[in-house]
Amino acid sequence: FTLQPGINLGYTWIRAEDYTSASGDIMNNDAFSAFEVSPALRAIKYIGDGWFGSLNAKYVMTFRSGGNISVNTKTIEPLESDDYTEYTLSLEKYVNNFNFSANFGRRDGARYGWIGGINIKYAF
Repeated sequence: FTLQPGINLGYTWIRAEDYTSASGDIMNNDAFSAFEVSPALRAIKYIGDGWFGSLNAKYVMTFRSGGNISVNTKTIEPLESDDYTEYTLSLEKYVNNFNFSANFGRRDGARYGWIGGINIKYAF
């Protein structure tokens, strides 16, 4: 059994040009930047024969700047980027240099709903 703390850091920057449609509508785009910090905790249990199970939890904090969009001086709602929590249950199997995993979980907070994924990794 292993408890594995972690932190994910990410940065996104998007620059979009202003646009004028054929009908004369003017769209103004501000540059958008976001910095994301996600502390996480993972509880991992070796099941046997190369199988691992884990419970994962992380809290995602997003700090954004810019990204305002307006059409003909009317401002459009900004991109939703509030904090949220994510919980997942994972099952992994190691075979030679391959790692196969599947996860299923839930997001609550600003982003909510069910999530899942399947991954295949190769270590060389």
